Amino acid sequence: MARSAALAEAAQAARKRLEDARDQAARALAEMEKLAAPDERPDRVNAVLTSLARDLEGADSPPTDPQRAVLQRCHEALNRYESRWKAFRMPNQEP
Repeated sequence: MARSAALAEAAQAARKRLEDARDQAARALAEMEKLAAPDERPDRVNAVLTSLARDLEGADSPPTDPQRAVLQRCHEALNRYESRWKAFRMPNQEP
């Protein structure tokens, strides 16, 4: 009887720790989703920069003003995202 009680208690404690970890992960994911506006997401900025690089590689002239503006907006978006990313910490994450 003591053995079954100890196993039941251990299983219950494990379940509680797992449920707490799940809740903590869900909160961290929700906070992470708030980090960027759609145009600031690094994957989105990377796609725009890749497209811009392709355009520039095939050009025989310097970047146009609109291309320079796109590059500037990408830098600004990444700066905003990076600032929020650095402030974001997952639970138990080292600074």
